Amino acid sequence: QMEDGPARLRANRGRYDLDAEQVAIDGPIAFRAASGYTLDTRDATVDLRNRRLRGTGAVTGTTPMGRFSGDRMEADLESRTVKLSGNAHLRIVPKRSNRP
Repeated sequence: QMEDGPARLRANRGRYDLDAEQVAIDGPIAFRAASGYTLDTRDATVDLRNRRLRGTGAVTGTTPMGRFSGDRMEADLESRTVKLSGNAHLRIVPKRSNRP
């Protein structure tokens, strides 16, 4: 559950560390939020306590403003911030970027 509604983080398999509240995922990961944010990557660690995702695989995603991609990323899922590393690209759709 996020501040603006439900979100789903889907992966085929992972290893859960109960004490650290982290999941190490090998393979594809898909994040979908009710507000229209998406993020697709692979081979990452999800910190459930802090709602953060750190990936070592390529990443693609969408925001209400447009889409993005990169070789690696770190994301704060609650605040909707993504830091891209390596071949970072962002495509902003001007009409959508000035939304109230």
